[in-house]
Amino acid sequence: MLSSAALRKTGSGWEFASEEALEDFVEVHLQSLLGLTVIKRQFTVNEQRCDIIAVDENKRLVVLEFKNGEDRYVVQQLTRYYDALLEHKPFADSVDYAQLVRLIAIAPKFHRDNFTDRKYHWLFFQFLQFAIVLSENHLNLQLKDVDTQHISVV
Repeated sequence: MLSSAALRKTGSGWEFASEEALEDFVEVHLQSLLGLTVIKRQFTVNEQRCDIIAVDENKRLVVLEFKNGEDRYVVQQLTRYYDALLEHKPFADSVDYAQLVRLIAIAPKFHRDNFTDRKYHWLFFQFLQFAIVLSENHLNLQLKDVDTQHISVV
């Protein structure tokens, strides 16, 4: 339930008041939503500021970038984070850098350019579309993988 989240009503439903509010909420619920453990939030490496750095149960590095609106350059942004993190390898005691890095963009909508950029890129980018949905008189955050259609709700 989103009772603690900073939300605002729109003509078509609800939205987070800011990107920071979205990050705040997902950070608290990252384990239940995606099975990930947060290492650091707003981490700067090589002049690149990553929204959330996390690991999965196998110590695989996961980089999450949040957008509170449509953004056509999220693939390039995550690519820069990937490069900086692999160059400096921070959190080496918590991360297994021998594994492929997981790059996740979370946004309410993805610009068609994101799909084109991803199509011709050798890195794997996961796009999770979020929505705030009303269910049984409660607002819930829904994350939907745009490729598999898998949905996580909290």
